[in-house]
Amino acid sequence: MLMLSIPVSAFQGVDEDLDQKLSDQELSQHSAAIQSEIQKKLWIQRGDRRLGIQDLLVTLSTPKDMNEVPATHLTVMGKFEPVDMDQDDHGRLELHLYGANPGEQLYSIKVKKGDRVHLFTLDPTHPSAVILGSAMQNLLDFFMLGNHHVMSGMDHLLFLLVVLSAGFSIRQIVATLTAFTLGHALTLVMCFYSGWRVSPSIIEPAIALTIIFVATYDRWGINYFQCPVWLRPLMVFCCALIHGLALSGELLERGLDSAHRMVTLLGFNLGIETAQLGVASVCYLLLQLVRGRLSSATLNQARLLGSNIALVTACVWFWMRVDI
Repeated sequence: MLMLSIPVSAFQGVDEDLDQKLSDQELSQHSAAIQSEIQKKLWIQRGDRRLGIQDLLVTLSTPKDMNEVPATHLTVMGKFEPVDMDQDDHGRLELHLYGANPGEQLYSIKVKKGDRVHLFTLDPTHPSAVILGSAMQNLLDFFMLGNHHVMSGMDHLLFLLVVLSAGFSIRQIVATLTAFTLGHALTLVMCFYSGWRVSPSIIEPAIALTIIFVATYDRWGINYFQCPVWLRPLMVFCCALIHGLALSGELLERGLDSAHRMVTLLGFNLGIETAQLGVASVCYLLLQLVRGRLSSATLNQARLLGSNIALVTACVWFWMRVDI
């Protein structure tokens, strides 16, 4: 049995007065179209077979203690086509019904089977998820999620480029990446097992501050202060602790299968580290291509220019993200 609350704005042509609400009359008039849209955009994919939803019941979603209509959401109940499912092959839930407003584009879904509980979320960028999948399915899914987080997160990429820009030798790159990995992995593991979360309104400005902090140190600190060699990796490690809070928030939000907690964490971490190593490798190869053609002074000027651009960008991000 499935129960979902779907925003009215996810359906086209049913809200006749365009108030993003549905009345009893509008629901009655467009019931067939609504059910057809649900059946087209909600299913379970199992191998090459698509399992559609059956016995649909669609009602106006109103608070329990009052009968407010028109309503902004519809309560949808139904069940999927019966099928013999192995323990580790339950298919992938696909959902492509999202509201027009930002607050109507996230579904938090809970699946139970015996003592096993699977929590996950769906949104327009991640509209599907494996249901009670095998350990390997969880590993691959969260590997891709970790990889996607790094490659699509501009602040994470910018911080990574900033911390790599101070040194161009293999030894410096390895030391920097190790400090960065240990920092966010430590926070990620702690938050994952404790369930502790920090509000994005705090984390997002803090991440911008880490970029400002490291870029400022690279731009002025190294030149004007006699700092020990180990200080910068320590700074990167401390900043990475903050980035780990953001990573843990996404991991806990995206999914948690009680039967594969360790595999989920491993896959997510492997995805993050693979993406970081990929970015670092590309940067290193590009540097080797231009190193013989540019003087040390030119390379140093390029590094300083990069720090300045990162500093200005992070300042803008901080101003946009801070709640004042």
